Formats: sequence, C-alpha cells, structure tokens
Amino acid sequence: MQIISIILNRISACAFIPNLHHLLIGILAFLAYITIALPLGFYTRFLQFQIWSAKPIDYSLLGLRCLITPAITEELIFRVLFLPHPTEVFNWQRWSIWAILSLLVFVIYHPLNAKPLYKEGFPTFLQPIFLTLATLLGITCTITYAFTGSLWIIIFIHWLVVVLWLSFFGGIQKLSVET
Repeated sequence: MQIISIILNRISACAFIPNLHHLLIGILAFLAYITIALPLGFYTRFLQFQIWSAKPIDYSLLGLRCLITPAITEELIFRVLFLPHPTEVFNWQRWSIWAILSLLVFVIYHPLNAKPLYKEGFPTFLQPIFLTLATLLGITCTITYAFTGSLWIIIFIHWLVVVLWLSFFGGIQKLSVET
C-alpha cells in the first residue's frame, strides 16, 4: 500500500502547470541536447537531413503516437516513478544514485524492447550511436526533471526529439514506421 501512495504522490507532485522559469530551463535543456546530438549524429551519419514526405494527417498521427509512447510512457516510468520528486529530496547523493540507475535502465530498455515489443526498432535500437543519443536524451530529461520537477517539460523534450528525428532526420526510414 505504501508503494501506491508513493506513486500517487510522485504523479501529483509533477503534474503542475510549469511556470516561465521551468519553461526556460526546458528550452535551455533542449538547446543543450541538440547542440551535442546534432553534430554527433551528423558526424556518425546516423542523422541525415531527410524530410518525411507524408500528409499532414500522418504527421498529426505520428505526433500523437509519439506523445503517448515513448514520451509520456517512458518519462512516467523512468523519471517520475523511478526518481523521487525534487520536492521529496533530502539527500541529493542518494537521488543521484537513483538517477544513474534510472538512466541505465532507460538505455538498456531500448535494445531489450527492440525485438519483442517494438520490432521496428531492431536493429536501430542496438546501434551504439542510437544508444549514445538515447543516453544523452535520458541525461537531459533527468537533469531537467531535477531542476523543474515538471512532468510536462520532460515529456515535451522527449516528444520533440523523437518527432524531429522521425520527421526530419531519417528516423522514419531507419524504423520503417508507418502511421
């Protein structure tokens, strides 16, 4: 019963409407992510500027699908449920250990997910550059969550990164995703 109480408290603590300060932190975090991820992705040729030629409805459906999973689902599991909300933290060293563990599970989850649950992710989700960029995204969302405590900010960052990758940087072709 205590675990249910913890889960409900964490969800209610992070579900607030972010203020301008939180939004600015989210924007800076996203900019930091793309400042590292884009050059690295282009250098390794994992990212290629490739606009998905689809109808507006297909973009909308892709955006909705990416919002539900991976953005909401993964951020709820790997940040909100896994980590104490920043308002709960009494020991940042212990929180950091949980953050590292959460990040490891987040990264390992992707290749484990590739075959049984999301076959389109195989073999892309096993590539070292994909896992590097996923690690960077996990670090970005974890740090952003530590500073904001906002579920909505980390969902938006995760969603934006995935939608941009799929729509403009060759992700659709790598995953053969069809809406």
